[in-house]
Amino acid sequence: MIAALGFASANNLAVSDGLIEAINRIAAEAIGAGTLPVEEPIRGVHALDLWRDGSNGAMLFWVDATADAYGRGESLLFEVIAKSTGGRWRAVACSAATSAALREVSADLPAGLHRVGRSSSSGVFLTSAFVTPDVVTIRLQDDSGRIRDRPPGRHGRVLLGVTSEDPLTHAYALDREGKQCATEPLTLWAPPRG
Repeated sequence: MIAALGFASANNLAVSDGLIEAINRIAAEAIGAGTLPVEEPIRGVHALDLWRDGSNGAMLFWVDATADAYGRGESLLFEVIAKSTGGRWRAVACSAATSAALREVSADLPAGLHRVGRSSSSGVFLTSAFVTPDVVTIRLQDDSGRIRDRPPGRHGRVLLGVTSEDPLTHAYALDREGKQCATEPLTLWAPPRG
């Protein structure tokens, strides 16, 4: 079992403002383009996965302990949420979690999709997850009947998102033969706007 990560404001983890700004800029550009940048757009910063739906998007990064001289000397999992207004994407929130829980990822996990953490900001509700090597497709099926398939991100990392306008959605892991893995699907849900 993977322990859940608790994401906090990136500033609370003592990441330098310069590194936060650089990661936010990379995320906004990549989300706008709809594609991941090179794996290491900044030395020690690894682009892992990207989610985009309409005017909402988010990106997941791994930040090595050595990437930021001002940092606390530990690696971080870093999320950036971006929004598009007038055709221009800009980062509106970012958060980070220490990597301690990721060390528990084991080859002993059953084949499939495993939730790592949840976070939310600016009306976007994110689920970060990990897939085992035999997973080649993530199938998203919502209560309206819409089905979308997408590949996992780099290094088995996955970032999934929903907003309050989205119906209840389930994420399934599919193997190379297109069969559903034995793990339970992840439920993606956002509270309705009040």
